[in-house]
Amino acid sequence: MLAKLGIANRLLVGFVVLIALIAGLATFSRISAGDIAAAVAASRRGSDNALALESIERHIYEARFNIWVYFGTDDTSRLQKGISLTNDLIKEVEALHAATLFAPERQRQVREMAELIAAYKVRVEKLSELRARKAAFDDPELAASRSDAGKISAAIDKIGASLSEGYRATSDAEAAQVESLIALVSRLSVIVGLLATVFGLVLALAIGRSITNPLGDLVGAVRRLAGGDTGLAVPGVERRDEFGPLAQALNGWRSSIMEAAARAEEERLARTQREARQQVIEVATQRFDQSIETTLSRVKAAVQALHGSADTLSANAEQTQRQSSAVSTATDEATANVGTVASASTELASSIHEISRQVRQSSDIAQAAETEVMEATRKVTGMAEAAQRIGNVVKLISDIASQTNLLALNATIESARAGDAGKGFAVVAHEVKNLAGQTAKATEEITLQISAVQAETQAAVEAISGISHTISRINELATAIAGAVEEQGAATAEIARNVELANEGTSEVARNIAGVAQAASETGGMAQAVFTSANGLLDESARLESEVREFLTSVRTA
Repeated sequence: MLAKLGIANRLLVGFVVLIALIAGLATFSRISAGDIAAAVAASRRGSDNALALESIERHIYEARFNIWVYFGTDDTSRLQKGISLTNDLIKEVEALHAATLFAPERQRQVREMAELIAAYKVRVEKLSELRARKAAFDDPELAASRSDAGKISAAIDKIGASLSEGYRATSDAEAAQVESLIALVSRLSVIVGLLATVFGLVLALAIGRSITNPLGDLVGAVRRLAGGDTGLAVPGVERRDEFGPLAQALNGWRSSIMEAAARAEEERLARTQREARQQVIEVATQRFDQSIETTLSRVKAAVQALHGSADTLSANAEQTQRQSSAVSTATDEATANVGTVASASTELASSIHEISRQVRQSSDIAQAAETEVMEATRKVTGMAEAAQRIGNVVKLISDIASQTNLLALNATIESARAGDAGKGFAVVAHEVKNLAGQTAKATEEITLQISAVQAETQAAVEAISGISHTISRINELATAIAGAVEEQGAATAEIARNVELANEGTSEVARNIAGVAQAASETGGMAQAVFTSANGLLDESARLESEVREFLTSVRTA
């Protein structure tokens, strides 16, 4: 089976098997380590729960002690401490219940202990209440409560003892399981180590023999071939490992030795054939002589045609150079004209830009004027409103003057009725009547003036409104002119850019024409070089003809 595998694969198989054994042992150790860790954790939980239970039992005894000291001494601090310890006990038991895992029976016992401690607290509070009422020690109710508390304490002690025994048994069982797992891992490690050692030794011997045996066979074959013995076949040619290609190479060497002997016989036959071939070479030489003469004649004719083509190419190159010079001169003039147009376009664009700036400035001034006119319109409108309000006040004064005049008339009538007693009052009434009349005249005058002011104000409002409309129209026209100027500026800038591009294009044409002229000059040089090369080729063809004739003469005389 190993003969079908290469040497590297054989070694790889051995290492893979050993690695698989080691990996299996490592995997088993990892799983066992997990089991051991779980068992240790369970054992630690059991120990922790047992310690917690011991703390609970200690606190139970301490709480009982303080409560019974209270009943003996009436020291309320002892009672408070006992009740506080009972409350702490309830929390500790609840924590123990949460930490008790995978043991439903112990969880039930812990829950029952918590309920008994709560009931014990109720009994103690009832006893303290009876004690506070100064009940006699042998009071039936007090005695019954003490009996109930004692029974509850006994039940708590019983459950505590059962839980303590259960936690201890669990811890011992987990410790035993840990020891068992450790022993199992140790035994398996030793067994796997022994198996790996034995298998490694067997595999090393098998691999060594699978390598040394075919190697010895090949060494014997090499020695036989070195002694000239090619009768026996090389062993191991059909092998699939590294010795197969080596055996095949030795077999090739054997074949080469046998072929060398066959070639010696063939060389003897070849000498006879060379003599016959010499005659064939003579005939072929004659045919070659005739063929080379024909070919050299054609080469001479082609060289003469090449002379004519070179002359024509040189003449065309000169004509092209002259035309390129003319085009270059015209292109320089076009470039100068385009440069002038570009400068003019740039100045035009600058002028349009300045016009656009001034138009925008006019538009800004028109907008400012429109704003000021609107402000003036607002103020004049305010004046008109103020005049209207003044007119209302004047109307009110006129109405008051009319009422005053009526009152003065009534006072005059009344004073006339009073006779001599009312003469003084009649004088006053007359003066009041005169003042009312003057007031009425003054208010009429004020009303006329205010009406005139209102009419003038309305005319001013209408005039300012017309001015505002005119300024708005001016602003719109300025804005339109600014837009048109900007468009014209953009168009002029585009024209300047296109002219600049045209200037660059003419410059590029000028450069290209210069390149054409240079190329034409180079073409003329090349045509001269072709002409020179054709002359050289003609000389070489003559020399070739001489060499060929000498070669044929040498072949014939050989």
